Amino acid sequence: MNIEIVDVTSVDFLAITKLSRMTSIDWDRIGHCYERSEVRWIGTVDSEIACMWGLIPPTLMSDRAYLWLFHTNIIEAYKFRFIRHSQVQMQRMLKIYPYIVGDCVITNSTGRRWLTWLGAKFGSPYGDDVCLVPFEIKAKANG
Repeated sequence: MNIEIVDVTSVDFLAITKLSRMTSIDWDRIGHCYERSEVRWIGTVDSEIACMWGLIPPTLMSDRAYLWLFHTNIIEAYKFRFIRHSQVQMQRMLKIYPYIVGDCVITNSTGRRWLTWLGAKFGSPYGDDVCLVPFEIKAKANG
């Protein structure tokens, strides 16, 4: 088994969809995030997509970016290996954008624990149909 994290920032969305076994429903949910991301990565297991994420800045000059993440069922079988990679990836992202923001579904206790482990501070929940809780992860100040 070969697990890789690949920077796909310069890879066209159509090329990714052709390489993947993900359904069109999955692509409908994440395609707009993928296309709007300034930088993006894919985690694979034996060349099959397990997860993908990216950063969407609100403006070209922003020092913050919105983090989105999508994962398939493959991630569950290898979650501890991907968790180990997540801290390294977060440090890389914080070098690009010192403030990472996002939203987590409030009932996603696993996701909230993972984000807390990565340094997330949570705000007040919001939303009607799906209750979300915003988060922010800040780069540590040097010196």
